[in-house]
Amino acid sequence: MEIETGGPDGPVVSLSATFAAPVSRVWAAWTDPEQIARWFFASDGYSTNNVTSDLAELGRFTIDVRPPEGDVTEIRGFHIEVSPPDRLISTWRGTMSDEQYWTLVDVRIEPLDGGARLSLVHGMFECDSDRALHEQAWLSSLQSLGNYLETSSR
Repeated sequence: MEIETGGPDGPVVSLSATFAAPVSRVWAAWTDPEQIARWFFASDGYSTNNVTSDLAELGRFTIDVRPPEGDVTEIRGFHIEVSPPDRLISTWRGTMSDEQYWTLVDVRIEPLDGGARLSLVHGMFECDSDRALHEQAWLSSLQSLGNYLETSSR
């Protein structure tokens, strides 16, 4: 897996990652609640629970992340555009850093020789510290997604 950071230094996270898995496999891992629970925030003692996702337009999703210590981070949102197997745009509201405002996550998955490239844009954030926290969380989660895709045969 290869991860690149790009985009502005401002209040938007812009990342891409390449995987040695077909687009359909990356889409399934990204959108299936059972699979999301296996890779999302899967590091350093974190656990992901209560994952739900209605893949209809305006369908609701939930993800609860439990750190080794402290309160659960509750992530909630609605899918704005659902275009399997290559595009998902969702609203996002979480409790990371006590943030309680809405942002937008735009995910695109495109074929690449021998695999797929996932591009993610998340923002706009109210401050750069919120953006930086989310960027680190996404970098970790994309690494975990790559590990999951390499080791699972689902």
